Amino acid sequence: MAMITDRSAHGFLRSYLRPSRLSFWAVAGSAVRDLVMRLRGWQEHGPEQGWSRLDTTIAGRIARQIFDLQVLTGPDGSDRPHGQEPEITQLARYCRAPPIRRLASASRNRTPLFSCSTTAPDTGETTMTIFHCPTEWRFLQARDAIADHVASHGYAVIEAWDSEATTLRTIAERFGRVQSHIRADANGLVGISTDTVVNREWENFRSEYHGVSSEEFLPHTDGSYLHGLVYSEGLHRQLLPPKMLLLQCWQQAAAGGANILIDGQRVHHDMILEAPRYLGILSTRGCVTYCRDDQIALDSAVFQRLEDGTVMLRFRYDSTAYVAEWALDAFHTLQHKFFSDPRYQLRMTLTKGQVALIDNYRMLHGREGFSDLGTQAGKQRSLRRIWLAHDQLPILHNAVNQRKDRRALQRYKAYDILQASPDYASTELLPIGIRQAA
Repeated sequence: MAMITDRSAHGFLRSYLRPSRLSFWAVAGSAVRDLVMRLRGWQEHGPEQGWSRLDTTIAGRIARQIFDLQVLTGPDGSDRPHGQEPEITQLARYCRAPPIRRLASASRNRTPLFSCSTTAPDTGETTMTIFHCPTEWRFLQARDAIADHVASHGYAVIEAWDSEATTLRTIAERFGRVQSHIRADANGLVGISTDTVVNREWENFRSEYHGVSSEEFLPHTDGSYLHGLVYSEGLHRQLLPPKMLLLQCWQQAAAGGANILIDGQRVHHDMILEAPRYLGILSTRGCVTYCRDDQIALDSAVFQRLEDGTVMLRFRYDSTAYVAEWALDAFHTLQHKFFSDPRYQLRMTLTKGQVALIDNYRMLHGREGFSDLGTQAGKQRSLRRIWLAHDQLPILHNAVNQRKDRRALQRYKAYDILQASPDYASTELLPIGIRQAA
């Protein structure tokens, strides 16, 4: 069932206005007039006709975003009939709908510019919103709505036009700059499966990399062990965990393998009320150190405030974590009382071609164990992953202006930031991380 959100309408409007390079108010009136005229005809043409397929629900919310119109009501308090309302109010009357609602029955058989659906599988998984993007063009129009969904929920799921690796890279570059990984290819893509071989160097320490096993992988943030310095493009950049990760399903497992998401912002809020002392401990640098293979993040915090004010969640509950004695109770309480509580957990199983965008500074992600027994060769569970770097990594300057790539920095090369694409330069920065109430 096609669905849409207020945030989707707002993002949709932004994408409508941006190409003009004009001020908001200079084009707002003409934008709504254009929508009204096209809604009158309900033209049944393809995407080349621009906004001819735009649904009334979207148009109404766009009108509300621009003019903050109030819905006119009749004497009995109900909405007036359409014939008694100005055209613009006919659009605004739809703004009373809930944040996510069904489209009007008159438009259910029409294909919107992009659409969302809310699924509630019989498997007990959590209801989730999916952005349906059957073409790249549809994705580009939905990009801002998807970004708004990530900002408000910490994640988004896209039903992409195909399941090729190039599609994952295309989507990723619209949200950030790719950060590489020791198991990634030249484009920063990691193939996640039980038999993946990308980089021979790490294979001698395969047990350190839980992502290549079929066992349960407890919810965690990616790159928790990263804290270093990379020299590239003539600059020394402080290396941090990726701001986001994207997971693309290429092949589902025969059994199991559901993804688990936990909203760290919700947990952070509840700890303020229920465990403020433990929250203070876990927000203190030095409470935990993470070490995996040749990477180590010394004296870290679980809830770490960055220079730009972002609160970054950095957490793993496995053998990579080394916890200070004074923080042990707080660390275990966080895992057992909060992160292990089902009320904080969202479960979903990606299907072939679906892409999950996850805010790595806010959300934990994990995976249930899975089995591929009895499946044909080439049909085992397979996902691709790509990291996106923090947009404002601190730049460090050598005291005597010496630009030198030292041997100690070599181990960070595998996690370097790749060259930015032209698409990245034209995108707005995406709000990430845990945001505290004012």
